Amino acid sequence: MINRTIKRPADLAARYGGEEFTIILPRTSVKGAIFIAREIQAEMRAVAIAHSASSVSDLVTISCGIASIVPAPGSSSDGLIARADQALYQAKLEGRDRISVHSDNHSD
Repeated sequence: MINRTIKRPADLAARYGGEEFTIILPRTSVKGAIFIAREIQAEMRAVAIAHSASSVSDLVTISCGIASIVPAPGSSSDGLIARADQALYQAKLEGRDRISVHSDNHSD
């Protein structure tokens, strides 16, 4: 399902932990990443997988955390991952089935 939403050869989706995935979108703006995240959420709604144990929705939902950097000497993928994780945590705090963007301008 996620692979249907990423279309460019350099884009990559991979499992990152138990129920988490990461999507790498090189040369993509935050606006573009939000567009892709919305497409993924729409795909999930369309497949309508039942989730009877959820207090949020009767169907499986997707929360997305977005972070972006322009790589520079000394920048770290660890920093980018940490910011994306913070954004995901914020999306879940806001009620799940949300998209949150990490808003600082750090480049590490």
